[in-house]
Amino acid sequence: MEKPYDKINGRAVSALAVGGNYFHLSHPDVAESGVYGAQPLSIALNSVPQCIPQQIHDLGEAGYSLAHPIQIVLNIHPDEVCADWPEVNLQGRGETEKEAMDNLKKEILDAYDDLMETPYEQLAGSMPAYKRILSGVIAKH
Repeated sequence: MEKPYDKINGRAVSALAVGGNYFHLSHPDVAESGVYGAQPLSIALNSVPQCIPQQIHDLGEAGYSLAHPIQIVLNIHPDEVCADWPEVNLQGRGETEKEAMDNLKKEILDAYDDLMETPYEQLAGSMPAYKRILSGVIAKH
């Protein structure tokens, strides 16, 4: 069965479905076609964040050191940058990559200090695992 978005003005087109939205690949004036609110693929790709693997080599604070670099992901959106350390569910945001990474470092230090002060018995959910990860990566002098 032919779908309504298979042809526009009698021409066959290719479509890509992303998150329930259709993005047409080969029809030049699809944005004006009104077919399911379709938009050109270039617009769709510009709205997807660019993900860049990155490493943190220091926490930027005297008295703390890392046993090894921390693997993070920078998600670059058009209006902000998010620095994520998914392993411990921490995130820093900013207008630039540096600002996002600096904010993530602050979050890491806050989480480390809070978790190191809390006995394992008082931690719930994923917190004991996060404490083990942080204590294995960070040393306080």
